[in-house]
Amino acid sequence: MMKLLIPDTNTQIAAGVISRRWPVTIKNYWFGQRPELYAMPDIARLHSLPYPVAGARNKEAWTLLNDLSGTDTDIMAQLSKDTRKQIRRAEREGITSERLDPRYPSVLNEFALFWGQFVESKKDVRTVLDVSVQLHMLQRMAKASILEVSRAVSYDGTPIVYHVLIVSGYRARVHHSASLFRESQHSSQRHYLGWANRLL
Repeated sequence: MMKLLIPDTNTQIAAGVISRRWPVTIKNYWFGQRPELYAMPDIARLHSLPYPVAGARNKEAWTLLNDLSGTDTDIMAQLSKDTRKQIRRAEREGITSERLDPRYPSVLNEFALFWGQFVESKKDVRTVLDVSVQLHMLQRMAKASILEVSRAVSYDGTPIVYHVLIVSGYRARVHHSASLFRESQHSSQRHYLGWANRLL
């Protein structure tokens, strides 16, 4: 029997998201989630934990952490002067953000198409990105209510940036980010996408 020791007071029991079922069952958990004792998988992958798990194979990774629990004013105050400037510029340019419900199949299907265009536009790293977005996994995560999808839209209603986030409890992290970057784009267009990304 697998024994999990997670030194995190925010631990929550979760069903997990299956990434493989045969010949062994692999389930994924985020931010202190742990498997249900009566439904332990053969392999549990615990993502974004603050500490190593005793007796497990751990992989160290570093990230930036931002506190988003305050007001919009509080959050803006944490950002650099340059980032605040770009967000305000995006708003002046008529760029808006939309939050989408990934439980609707059309939302993830549209994102997958957008991702395909994003990959095609990045010739230098196409072989790395073309692992695909694993649409089936995103669908499972949406069904488990741990997925958020948002996008930035230009003044004429065209989606220009997508962010897909994993959200559980009081934690969130970006899982996918894509924008319609083109090597042939004018510098002003690249700046425009940069503002949209900062706003989103």
